[in-house]
Amino acid sequence: MKRKPIVALIYDFDGTLSPGNMQEFGFIQAVGKTPEEFWRMSDGLAVGQEASNVLAYMKLMFIIPSIPLDATRVSTSG
Repeated sequence: MKRKPIVALIYDFDGTLSPGNMQEFGFIQAVGKTPEEFWRMSDGLAVGQEASNVLAYMKLMFIIPSIPLDATRVSTSG
């Protein structure tokens, strides 16, 4: 029987593991934004949709032009 790889996605939602916002350690730069631009867009989305900031930045992570997710990017991003 062929073994399938196991993948685990770990995300520090409450800031207990990361010294700052995890998005600022590669994701924001990978989509061509500065942290200031990203958070300004996120705050605007939250206000415009009367949503929480957490839900707004998570949605923004999907609606910004995406970057290809391949083995090289995953292994170099940590």
